[in-house]
Amino acid sequence: MTNSTEATTVVIAGAGPTGLTLACDLARRGIGVRVLDKATEYFTGSRGKGISQRTMEVFDDLGVAQQILAGGLLSLPMRTYDGQRVISETISNSGLEPSPQIPYPIPVWHPQYRTESVLREELSRHGVTVELDHEVVGLDQTDTAVTVAVVHQGTTSKLRADYVVGCDGGHSTIRRLIGLSFDVTPDETAKYSWVGDLRIEGLDPAASHRWSDPRRGMLLLSPFKDSQLWQFQFLPADGASTLGVPDLTEFRRIWQQWTGQPGDRLSDLRSASRFRINEHIADHYRLGRVFLAGDAAHVYSPAGGQGMTTGIQDAYNLGWKLAAVLDGAPAQLLDTYEAERRPVAEHALKHSRQRWHEVNEAVSASQDPDIWALVTNQDTSQLDITYRGGPLALSTNKTAGLHVGDRAPDGICRDDAAQTPPRVFDLLRGPHWTVLMFGDTVPDAVAETFWGAPVHLHTIDDSGVRTSYGVSADAAVVVRPDGYIAKIAGPNELAHGRPLLAVPKPAKHQPITPQKSPRMAACP
Repeated sequence: MTNSTEATTVVIAGAGPTGLTLACDLARRGIGVRVLDKATEYFTGSRGKGISQRTMEVFDDLGVAQQILAGGLLSLPMRTYDGQRVISETISNSGLEPSPQIPYPIPVWHPQYRTESVLREELSRHGVTVELDHEVVGLDQTDTAVTVAVVHQGTTSKLRADYVVGCDGGHSTIRRLIGLSFDVTPDETAKYSWVGDLRIEGLDPAASHRWSDPRRGMLLLSPFKDSQLWQFQFLPADGASTLGVPDLTEFRRIWQQWTGQPGDRLSDLRSASRFRINEHIADHYRLGRVFLAGDAAHVYSPAGGQGMTTGIQDAYNLGWKLAAVLDGAPAQLLDTYEAERRPVAEHALKHSRQRWHEVNEAVSASQDPDIWALVTNQDTSQLDITYRGGPLALSTNKTAGLHVGDRAPDGICRDDAAQTPPRVFDLLRGPHWTVLMFGDTVPDAVAETFWGAPVHLHTIDDSGVRTSYGVSADAAVVVRPDGYIAKIAGPNELAHGRPLLAVPKPAKHQPITPQKSPRMAACP
């Protein structure tokens, strides 16, 4: 081990979508960040391919939504077969179009490796590069800093940071090092499924293709835009023989059995894995200066594509709070991360489990259900996520349609001088707080900064946006950096000159007692 210790502000362990989103958010705020990943090369699989509507809004704020749309598919038809005969075709989210309030009304099918590539490219614009072959193997935490031991090319060094965030997946090393766990024994009886990426010849890439049999299970093949690669998913029926480790031979065997087509139409296997559903949420999302996000904090069924997108939104919630505390905000603000995000994960776990059962029941009953309707709906859009009643949304103030803690909707602002009228999201985009003023009553003064971040004040003179926000009289709506409403001030508060940016102080932190809480821990 080297004697010198390097220093940074935040260390992120794990360079998947969650870690990269957090890194982008911190880097654009000028926070020093190091992104470490134990893998020796970038992930090349498509595993997390569904990007929810709310996550697209996160990507809009980070400035990468157009790149995601350019590389993704929308409203993909699904053809269901009996052998080589098509028996039905359905289209996901048929008829939904962008609206002023919801610019991304349907999920985007975008392979995970492309999502990571887009985020890495954005991160590089801030001068940050993912450090591959850097494995965190030890962690030492004090009241003022965290020091991690990192192995790179066989050499161990130390890296000190103000905070560490574990975005390193369901088998998180960081979670083990701080003594937290999922506190649930894996279900060894759960059945295995397969997922992989490979080339398929002769299959129409304008649709997904599905075969289903109550005795055998379900085969689903999904295309990707501008690519000859397909995602291969196989879900065996309940009670079927246990699946072994997949390879090209096994994928060809399933393909031939279900389609009657030659096995050599499948080639160029890029990735293949076997997984089974074990749903967990970590004891806590934080211990001292160390946090968990994404799969390191919660794991559940892939039905509805909630795992990756929930992790991305974990990062989006945590990023501005870390930056705020580093710039002098109350340290208790960091306690609101778990308070706000854990209920979201619990909801996602409950409903993804329900969707997984519904998919299995549909297969077992030999039905021809609209699978899209089971896994893409209002709940999976994540647009209804709210922090109402949480530590930063204790106010009961509301408009006709919104409460403190709700997502701030988009809208088209009237601007006679602009060729293209600005959207509300254009005003919100960036690492700042936003005050939207409706009406003629303007507060005496609005601070230029709050908790270290800029404050942007905009007067909204547009009936459409008023309708979106449910505002009829004079009002001010304060929007947090992550696009949720922090305060709604009506005419009375505005007239009395009460401060608009005095959000509630988070409750005093209650110490967390993990299963074990060593000052220094290391992986065996």
